[in-house]
Amino acid sequence: MTKQLTPYQKEALDYRSNISLTANAGSGKTFVLSKRFVEILVNEEIDIENIVAITFTDKAAGELNKKIAEEVEQQIKTETNKKTLRKLENVRSQLVSANISTIHSFCINILKEFAPEAGIDANFIPIDKSTADELLALAIEESLMHLIVNEDYKDSIKYLFRFFGSKNILVQKMEYAIEHRKTITQNLYELYNKNENDFLFHLQELVNKYFDYLFEGKINLAIGYSEDINKTVLTKNPENELALQILPLFKKIRKAKTISEKVNYLSSLSELMLTQQGKVKNRGYLSFSREKFDKEIDFIESLFNDIDQILKSDFREEVLKEYYLFGKHFIKVFDYILGNYSIKKQEKGYIDFEDILLLTQKIIKYDDVKEYLKSRYKYIMIDEYQDTNELQYQIFMPILDGLKEGNLFVVGDEKQSIYMFRDAELEIFTRTKEEISKAESDGKLLALPHNFRMSPQLVLFTNKLFEELFKDPNPNLNEVSYSQLVCTKSEDEKGSVEFLLVDDETKITEADIVASRIADLINNKIIEQGEIAILCRKRSMFAEIERALIKKNIKYNVVGGKGFYQQQSINDIYNYLTFLLNNDDDVALIGILRSPFYNVSDSKLFEISLEEGNSFFSKLRSYASKDENIRTIVNSLNEHQKLVLNSAIFTLIRRILRDRAYWSVISSKKNSEQEIANIKKLLSISREYYKKSFKNLYDFTSYLKNAIESIEDEGQAQISKETNNVKLLTIHQAKGLEFKAVFIYGCNESVRDDSIRSRSMGIDKEFGFPVKVFVDGNYFHGAVTPNVVSLYNFIKNKKNIAEIKRLLYVAVTRAKNYLFISARHNEFKFEKDSFLSLVQEGLKSDFNTDSIILSDNVEFMIQNENGFSFTKKSVQTEIKIIKEIEASPPIQQNEHKAESNKIYLLNKIEDIPTREFISATKISMFSQCPVKYELTYELGYPTILNMLKKFSGSQYDFNNKEDDELKKYSDLRGRIIHEVLKDSPDIKNMAQLINNYLEAENIVDAKIKDRLQINIRDSLANFYNSELYSEINSYSHYKNEYEIYAEEGENYLYGIIDRLIIEEDQLIIIDYKTDDIPKAEVNKRAEDYFKQLTFYAYVLSKYYKNHSKYVLQIIFIKHPNDVVKRNISKKELNEFNVILTNSIQNINNRNFQPNYNHCSQCHFALEGNKCIKPF
Repeated sequence: MTKQLTPYQKEALDYRSNISLTANAGSGKTFVLSKRFVEILVNEEIDIENIVAITFTDKAAGELNKKIAEEVEQQIKTETNKKTLRKLENVRSQLVSANISTIHSFCINILKEFAPEAGIDANFIPIDKSTADELLALAIEESLMHLIVNEDYKDSIKYLFRFFGSKNILVQKMEYAIEHRKTITQNLYELYNKNENDFLFHLQELVNKYFDYLFEGKINLAIGYSEDINKTVLTKNPENELALQILPLFKKIRKAKTISEKVNYLSSLSELMLTQQGKVKNRGYLSFSREKFDKEIDFIESLFNDIDQILKSDFREEVLKEYYLFGKHFIKVFDYILGNYSIKKQEKGYIDFEDILLLTQKIIKYDDVKEYLKSRYKYIMIDEYQDTNELQYQIFMPILDGLKEGNLFVVGDEKQSIYMFRDAELEIFTRTKEEISKAESDGKLLALPHNFRMSPQLVLFTNKLFEELFKDPNPNLNEVSYSQLVCTKSEDEKGSVEFLLVDDETKITEADIVASRIADLINNKIIEQGEIAILCRKRSMFAEIERALIKKNIKYNVVGGKGFYQQQSINDIYNYLTFLLNNDDDVALIGILRSPFYNVSDSKLFEISLEEGNSFFSKLRSYASKDENIRTIVNSLNEHQKLVLNSAIFTLIRRILRDRAYWSVISSKKNSEQEIANIKKLLSISREYYKKSFKNLYDFTSYLKNAIESIEDEGQAQISKETNNVKLLTIHQAKGLEFKAVFIYGCNESVRDDSIRSRSMGIDKEFGFPVKVFVDGNYFHGAVTPNVVSLYNFIKNKKNIAEIKRLLYVAVTRAKNYLFISARHNEFKFEKDSFLSLVQEGLKSDFNTDSIILSDNVEFMIQNENGFSFTKKSVQTEIKIIKEIEASPPIQQNEHKAESNKIYLLNKIEDIPTREFISATKISMFSQCPVKYELTYELGYPTILNMLKKFSGSQYDFNNKEDDELKKYSDLRGRIIHEVLKDSPDIKNMAQLINNYLEAENIVDAKIKDRLQINIRDSLANFYNSELYSEINSYSHYKNEYEIYAEEGENYLYGIIDRLIIEEDQLIIIDYKTDDIPKAEVNKRAEDYFKQLTFYAYVLSKYYKNHSKYVLQIIFIKHPNDVVKRNISKKELNEFNVILTNSIQNINNRNFQPNYNHCSQCHFALEGNKCIKPF
């Protein structure tokens, strides 16, 4: 049955109304977003630029774009109306320019149009966090050095030094403040601009407001309960001393005129009535009939637990004055540092991540800018709206003139708001809902209650658990209400929930029991590895899980793992580059000798260390005279040393990796996919440095050193989600994903306490800078807690707990069929506010049983021929509580096993290299002439070739990125043309890009540089203006600079395709050539390159198995309209396999027979046509 819009989804497509759509987990909200986007374009006479779709991440933007494209294609296939069809085709052609992006990308585009109004350079550069951190550190250091001797600031600096106790802590707090400057500049400047009396009045109003709102009603109820208990005690014993002391406090609490007075009386009541553990006293007080007051006792104990820290806080005026004084000093120094930081960015034309939104908000206040944007953006759609904040709200609302113009569609789910640490403000969703409901244009508040993801058993579990956890929400504490999930799966769909609980007294670990359960699922063929995910709250849990998975031979991927720069492979490359810059760096040299680059043993390193020499490299060279292997290592290092001055950074790294077979080594590791992806990411980073003119190897190596030492949260490279491996990821990373089986790990981990401690600091738009203060300059007798800080801590803690509940909801709703919740425990005692304690609270179970039976009605939405019907059905499930598990055998990964029978090898043992990387250029050159290959690769004649190259008027342009030795066949012009074509810039931006590349080359002669720039520009302009270029660009699915790898026997095939076009039934492989040849020689020269393209087609055939047609195109940039094409069939690829196998075998056997027919074209040929190698 084809997918239909549900009644809820249909209503959400009403694009003439402002809509707030609350979308439950797995409800198909992306489907609605894509449908709505296309509906507007098809039915309204507007341009695609009039619609904006904002997503939370770049990845989500890409997925939405893909969904929209699929929706357009689907409608094109079924549309019969010619006018509508033309519209759809027009939409398809314009999608590449659609405004589908993150909020930051959207704002960057606005700033580019209004840079003067924003007060920034028209060619501003958005900088990454590492660059921003470097500039900020410099600005803070300079500022502190200046301010300490400045008469206007030195008192503030000294105060802050004494307050924080060290310069390092002050620097950290300033960095934190700059990162959160929007709250300071937009709220706290005004707050701390008040005089002392007004500021203290503000604090008093704040305390009154929140104390009354949060506690007054509960206090009155608790006092009533306490009176009842006290009366019972006195009835039993009229002489009870504690009861008599408590009795007058009730009246005093009720008649207290100030919060301070009431708090003092409540403190007295707490001391008399409760134990130190916060329990109503038994001995000497309520030692009888306690069961009669169970409900009342729980309420009293809960209230006093909540207000305990407030009762202990300091209400004195001098304490609040000190609180004010701290803020005045801090904001004064902050303002100076912010100004210095802004100047440094301005000097370089930089804007950082925070500037992007702040500057956009600033210019939208200008009437002309606002009017322009209002006329341009008619429809604004925002996804994941629960994670937005006030600054973003203040950007969108003015564009829509407060919903008086245009149309707003926001979609999100308050239950999935889990980004408070990124300043997400859940109250913005609530405020927007209120404004939409009051909007003049019939605003609608809609919901998508259905869930297309989860089995009935999981829907039942989710509804039961979170209906209890989310009951009686307090919106001011970010608590949310629950809406029941509607199940769309069949009643017969399999599903289950299990708890895996490990007692601390046992030897088995939580990770072991999880790995065993996964192995059991896979071995019994219940589920595939790739359908399983392990979700953790913290990344620090990964290591123990990885060890357990490895023991069970379970393949896994760490999704978006952090610590990219701390990976061993990155350290190995850093050590290699460091040594090439400084041959006396013994640490770097020993590091690469011990690494997979050379694999020198520690015992051998010790022997080398005994040699004479002032550095380890000199000792290594000395030892090389008596050890052939070491001599080879020294020669390799010397060869790479020669490349430092004349090679691009990424070319140098790639050459080192290839020469030392590093790819082969890491390919044999268990986590090889991740390792390879990480190295590719480093190559990409080095390439970006090159494009920014950071050609200097010293600069790049210094950057790497800093990154390894300080950038710990850089994500590892993404690898394909399609791998059939278990996924290990955080809950935050899992948001938006789904898996057949989900394990939620570490569910008895306690929640981090974010309360303000001595010498720590918060930033809050109402409370200012929450800190504990030192009264009368006494910095050695402990800080005191102002009442406002205790109140702030309470609110922050409650918001954190509310978010932990939502985080659990996100984790649970990732599962489609099987959910496993694991934890360690001590006699079934669970950490406060841990996931397991929340589950215990929601299910009202102590888990000290073998199972829990859940049953209730679940609403089903059933699709039929007439649409959808709704019915409630009873669902029951047994939740197993597993406390012990039999050890499952390791997974058999279908890897080839060695035969147990002995084989006697009587022939000579040949040293045949394996796991080599065979590139297209190697095979192409070998097919031209094996001797030419031998001279180039085996004997190494690059210097001779470079010399000969200067006198050769006919150069071959092979892909120099694949094999550095072939640089001699390609000059600077060819390399830059390839780089520009890779970037695919607009023709108007082409000249600037060419100039950037030429600047990186440091060409001394300005005339040569200018002529070269004109030559490259004219060549590319000629190509850009050709019919061929228009034809190439008409294809929507393509890849530039596409790197391909494939296993071939004992070796790896490798290549880089200039442009790959992917059609439904064919692949078009394009190779750009920059050879300077006359038009008459195009076809003849192309023949020499077709082996290279056939090699690409052969490698691609291993991945694109459903494609039967391959079109090879060789395009000479000088003659764009004389493209040489060749179609190649599967049969021809099979024939090429024989040629390839024979070539690799001959290379391995060092069988290099000359091809005399090629001598006339060979650079090595003597007298123009004689082979250089005698036979």
